[in-house]
Amino acid sequence: MLESIRKRQKSIVILVAFAAIIIVFVFWGVGPDGMKKTSEMAVAEVNGETISGKEYAAMYKRQVEYYKSIFKGQYNDEMAKTLRLKEKSLDVLVNKRLVLKDAADRGMTVTEAEMQDYIKNVDAFKKDGAFDLATYRRVLDANRLTPAEFEQNVRGDMLYNKIYAAETRDITVTGADIKEAYMTENREFSYDYATINPDKYVARVQVTDEEAKKFMQENVSSFMEPLKLNAFYVKADIGAFEKKVKVDGAEIKEYYEKNIKQFEIPESVAARHILIKTDPTAKDQARDKETARAKAEEILKKAQAGAPFTELAKKNSADLSSARQGGDLGWFQRGQMVKPFEDAAFSLKKGETSGLVETAFGFHIIQVYDKKEPQAAPLKEVEGQIKSLLAKEKAWKTASDMMVALIKPLTDAKTPAELRKAATERGLKGMETGLITEADRSSVISSDEILRGSAFSLRQGEVSRPLQSNQAFYLIKAIERIDPAAQDFAKAAPVIRNALKARKADEQASRAAEELLKKAVEKKDLATVARDAGLKVEQTGPFSMQQGVIKKPGYFVKDKPKFFEATKDAPFYPEVVKVKDGYAVFKLRDVKDANIAGLEKVKAELEKNLLAKKQNDALEKWIKGLREKAKIQIHQDRL
Repeated sequence: MLESIRKRQKSIVILVAFAAIIIVFVFWGVGPDGMKKTSEMAVAEVNGETISGKEYAAMYKRQVEYYKSIFKGQYNDEMAKTLRLKEKSLDVLVNKRLVLKDAADRGMTVTEAEMQDYIKNVDAFKKDGAFDLATYRRVLDANRLTPAEFEQNVRGDMLYNKIYAAETRDITVTGADIKEAYMTENREFSYDYATINPDKYVARVQVTDEEAKKFMQENVSSFMEPLKLNAFYVKADIGAFEKKVKVDGAEIKEYYEKNIKQFEIPESVAARHILIKTDPTAKDQARDKETARAKAEEILKKAQAGAPFTELAKKNSADLSSARQGGDLGWFQRGQMVKPFEDAAFSLKKGETSGLVETAFGFHIIQVYDKKEPQAAPLKEVEGQIKSLLAKEKAWKTASDMMVALIKPLTDAKTPAELRKAATERGLKGMETGLITEADRSSVISSDEILRGSAFSLRQGEVSRPLQSNQAFYLIKAIERIDPAAQDFAKAAPVIRNALKARKADEQASRAAEELLKKAVEKKDLATVARDAGLKVEQTGPFSMQQGVIKKPGYFVKDKPKFFEATKDAPFYPEVVKVKDGYAVFKLRDVKDANIAGLEKVKAELEKNLLAKKQNDALEKWIKGLREKAKIQIHQDRL
């Protein structure tokens, strides 16, 4: 799976933007190495424009959350290194800067109306199915975002979407492309292979003390005693503080008056309508449309002549759900109806009936029977919401202030007993981890990514700043720190000898496999050469590029095109392949063309994938061009 994720990482779409509307809880300033850098520090400059540590930390957090959602419990810090999330996070930000500059150079813009329409359709900001301003602000507050910051990100993503469309507009996929891709991806190959297992060489390998010591010196980082830390930590649960804080009526009223716009109920109308549908599947679209228009005009004349609108709706409207109620749609706000319908409804005064309004559904006749101008919700309706919000803010501040005040007492405390006393006096509980390593997951300090990054960067006797994780604040003091150190040779010798033996055996197996491949190619015969070497020849069974994996001996080949280029005249895979059980030499056994009959079932999906690939290739080329022209400076020491 990790291999397939690496392939997906090459998508230029991922490398340009993780959409701003994907809200994740971002701990500003928390980068891949914990709390070491401030949000003001520049991690890079792109054409003189800085990328701040704050932006980088937020993007890194989003990347981590993205891959955690894919790998679930399998995700770990080593995987973050393998996937190069530090570099990828910065790539996203650099590419985005370049894309937005290119958009500006082309004169592309995003209007305020476009941006507002976009935001109104984000589910995270909706309440009862409609955009809710108070919900919008609460979600942004929870993510430490101001509306200005968030809207700037949305504007950037929308500009990217526009330029993406411009760059890929003329890219197409032909029927010949689809057929060729299908035949290539589904052609079945089978190989004979022989494997040389390093285990057969281990017993023959000899390792002297001098070799083992030299090996240890050359690979000292592999034989280090890990960093060990005994930490004392105090936890302040924000939820517990929330239950204790008091919020009075005066505070609620003050907040309401100062933030009155937050509680504004948008303009809304109550309307009825009659729908005369058009048929998008009709053979003669123009005739069908004119027939529907003529019928709608006839009904409109009756309504204008005084016929009861509700009765006309019941008899004629194709919107059956509202027709039963005389066409009544109830109250709605802007953003809840299709644009032409909305524009017409909000342009009418109370009691007015529209002319014909055309939408994708057909022709509408709209009657507004009530209207409400924008107004603030009464205090009584929102005081519970405000009280809860203020309680959370107070709890957060109280807990934060308490932890800040506790830094000096913890710093001054000399013993675990004094540390526990300092915490207890403030109604908090302190815990000692005992000696743990970064790989240890027995303590909350080492199992939590945020806390671990900070704790293991502390010097002995140092106290962290307040750290927020999982709705709680933590303070950590390093009681004892044992830095990494080279192991004693006498103690580590058995492990070192085994490691060196394994390496030597692996090297011998690799050389033997290279020699096997050379002889087999010369003699054009794997079976005889393998037999002479005492090796068994096995068969892979059929596999295709579409499948991407040789089940036996178990090998990912989707990114190994030479496996699918072998012919009877050149049957050998040109390299020795490292597989699970050692080093394998492969020779083509058979090739079977794909069955064209299967194309129809996958044609639509294949066309979609081919188009996406072509678009991605074009975007990669475009981004590469932008990067080559740009002046980019990276501060590696700050990543």
